[in-house]
Amino acid sequence: MASSSSSSVVSSTPPNCKYQVFLSFRGEDTRNDFTSHLYAALQRKQVRTFIDNELVRGVEIAPTLLKVIEEVAISVVIFSENYGNSPWCLDELVKIIECKKTMKQMVLPVFYRVDPAHVAELKGSFGVAFAMHEVRFSRDKLKRWRSALSEAANLSGWDSLVIRPESKLIGDIVEDICKKLNNMSTPTGGAETYSGMPRTESSFWQAHSGIPKIESSFWQAHSGPQRIESSFWQALSRPPSSD
Repeated sequence: MASSSSSSVVSSTPPNCKYQVFLSFRGEDTRNDFTSHLYAALQRKQVRTFIDNELVRGVEIAPTLLKVIEEVAISVVIFSENYGNSPWCLDELVKIIECKKTMKQMVLPVFYRVDPAHVAELKGSFGVAFAMHEVRFSRDKLKRWRSALSEAANLSGWDSLVIRPESKLIGDIVEDICKKLNNMSTPTGGAETYSGMPRTESSFWQAHSGIPKIESSFWQAHSGPQRIESSFWQALSRPPSSD
């Protein structure tokens, strides 16, 4: 069960990034229940979360949406019965997996009333959806979609058929996201771990900023007894000259 100790998360995004978390979901399946409840719970924890309630869906994924996916730290993919029916959702997922590989983003799958094996192996409703997609879309696009589904479905995540009730499922997801964001914000440190995974350094934000990580004197001063000498402080600390 989620702890009440994490009232909010430390900002873990650069100043020019509006969102920390992106929610990928099939609107007709979960928009008015599970996804809306998860979004509200993240908002209560002050996690800046993108949900595409206002975007007009077309044939191709909107450039605005691609930019949001590129800038967030974590993407939560909510697989549901009709997720595989939507070319838009599948294109979103391809972009999310691409950002996982190139920008070190975290991807957290949620299997909402679907078997994870059906997502990975294109069975059940996902198999039916792809049988229809094969008539409409190119072999190359289908290959990208299959690869993204397989990779995402094999990541560590949550299964709504295992974790019950739904309130606990949402609480667990939000707590995990808060901890991951706070770990990203930790400036220095050693072997911090969460959910069995070592805390990663700022490679994600290095990928966004194009500059190496800089350890500030503030964090160095607060992170341990090591004293950082500089000519400036040495000059101030010398006794006055007798001249």
